[in-house]
Amino acid sequence: MPSFHNPISSKPKRLLGRSRRLDKTELQGLIDDLSARQELYRKRADYPWFPGVPKTRLSYASGQRRLRHLKRALKTAPLETNQRGNAVERWFRPCSSYMFDTKLREYQRYSTDQDAEWFGVWVDVIQRKVFTYAEGDCILVSCPTVEGFAAELAHMEAFYGPAPAFMRAFNGDGSATHFVETRPGSDLIQSI
Repeated sequence: MPSFHNPISSKPKRLLGRSRRLDKTELQGLIDDLSARQELYRKRADYPWFPGVPKTRLSYASGQRRLRHLKRALKTAPLETNQRGNAVERWFRPCSSYMFDTKLREYQRYSTDQDAEWFGVWVDVIQRKVFTYAEGDCILVSCPTVEGFAAELAHMEAFYGPAPAFMRAFNGDGSATHFVETRPGSDLIQSI
């Protein structure tokens, strides 16, 4: 239902019900979808706008109004939170994980067995933040409390498994010695 200004009323109609408030991630998804529809609407004459909605300038204008409303709502929308109560921000950046190795100065690399050019995890213990890059998708988890940060690190430890060995040495008797780097924040998990 598009938003429009009623000349009799001083307030514009709401796009969403009062019972549901969307977070930034959901709003950005709606904005991206509507922006794509608006671009296709202008470029293709045979593009169906929505089933049952005639293709007129009025329907295009109502889409533009809805897009403006969603962009305004994005400024005041709450952040997405995960199951551990930490704030999550998401965006897209087409690059490689090696760029983040040089740009994220306060962050330490969280070694996983999946580390590659298209994937990486970094942890900032001082600011209690976790940054994940996976094939262009950037996810920043900000933890407000030490307990939330410890829960996030424990979840990462369970999800990614033990740290992989960065070097293996074979002894004279044929046994192997694995050298594993300690992950950032591992002492915090053990203390709690």
